[in-house]
Amino acid sequence: MTVNYKFWKQLKKIMMYGSEKETRARWSNGNVAKTVGLFQQFNEYSNIQEKFPILSLRNINYRAAIDEILWIWQKRSNKLSDLNSKIWDEWEYKGTGTIGHSYGFILNKEYKGLSNKNPEILGSKKFLNPVEYLFQQITQNPNDRRIIVNMFDFNEIGNAGLPPCAYETLWSVEKGRLHMTLIQRSGDFFVAAGAGCWNEVQYAFLQCLVARCCGLEPGNFTHFVQDLHIYDRHLVDNRDIIDEWSFMTSHEYQDNFSRGGRPLKYNSKLNFVDFESPELVFSEKITNKSGDLETAWKLFNEFKQTNYEISNYSPEKTKLKLEVAI
Repeated sequence: MTVNYKFWKQLKKIMMYGSEKETRARWSNGNVAKTVGLFQQFNEYSNIQEKFPILSLRNINYRAAIDEILWIWQKRSNKLSDLNSKIWDEWEYKGTGTIGHSYGFILNKEYKGLSNKNPEILGSKKFLNPVEYLFQQITQNPNDRRIIVNMFDFNEIGNAGLPPCAYETLWSVEKGRLHMTLIQRSGDFFVAAGAGCWNEVQYAFLQCLVARCCGLEPGNFTHFVQDLHIYDRHLVDNRDIIDEWSFMTSHEYQDNFSRGGRPLKYNSKLNFVDFESPELVFSEKITNKSGDLETAWKLFNEFKQTNYEISNYSPEKTKLKLEVAI
C-alpha cells in the first residue's frame, strides 16, 4: 500500500468519523484552536529505504525535516542557533535562546540505569544518555527487549514550553534487520503526523541511518499516534484542496467507506500507483561491515546532510496554508 494511499485513507477517515474538540493552543489572533481528529491511529511500513515513506501529494521539505531530527538526536541540542530553520522560534523558552528542557536536552541527559560498559568509546562516565545507550545495546546486546528511547521526562515538563510530541521509540534487532516503532502523543495531520509527512520522514530516516551505522538493514517501521487531528483553520484555509483529495479514487484498492449503508463513489483524479517510489540512498562512506560500536558511534556523530539523497521524489506542486497554533 503506497504512502499516498495511506494518507488519503487517513484523511477520509478523519473527515468522516473524527470528533471535534477544543485545545489549549491559540491562533495568532488569540482565538481558541479547535480540531477534528481520531485516537489511536497507526501506519506500518516495510522496505523503507527502497520505498521511502514520503508523501508525493504535496512537497515535503525533507531536508529541513532531517535537519531537525539530527538537531534532536545527533547534536542533542535545545539551542535555536543549532537548528538551520526557524520552525521552533515561536516556542523559545523564556528568552533563553532554547526550547527549554525538551527533545535534544532530554537526549543529552544521562540517566541512572543506563550503564556505560564502553568508557573507552563513550567517555569515562558511569551513566549514558539515551542515544549512547541505544547504540551500545544495538551493537552489543541486540537481543535486548528493552531498547527504548523515551523523551517524556516528567521531571522536565515544567521547564519547557512544549513537551515532546513524538516522544518514544522502541527498537528491535532480528536477523540483521533493525525494526522501530515511533509513539506520538499528539500529531497535526497536515503539518507533521499524517502518512508520509514530516514526522514519518524524520523517523524512517533515523531508523535507516541508525541501521546503516550499525551494519544492519532497516526493518519494519510502525508509527502510532494517540491523537491525530486536523486544525479548524487548516480545514477552512485549504477547503478546495481537501475536497479534491477527499474525492480521489484509489483505482486498484478497495474502498470500504460508505454513508447510510450505500458505498461511496468517487471521480477518478489520481492513480496512487503512478508515483515511482522514492529511495533513500546513503554515501558509501556510511558503512560499518563489522557492526562494532566504535565505528557505529563515529559514523552517526560525523554524519552530514551531504551523505544522503532521496532519489525519484517528484511531488505534486500543491501548497497548503498551514498556520501553526501556539
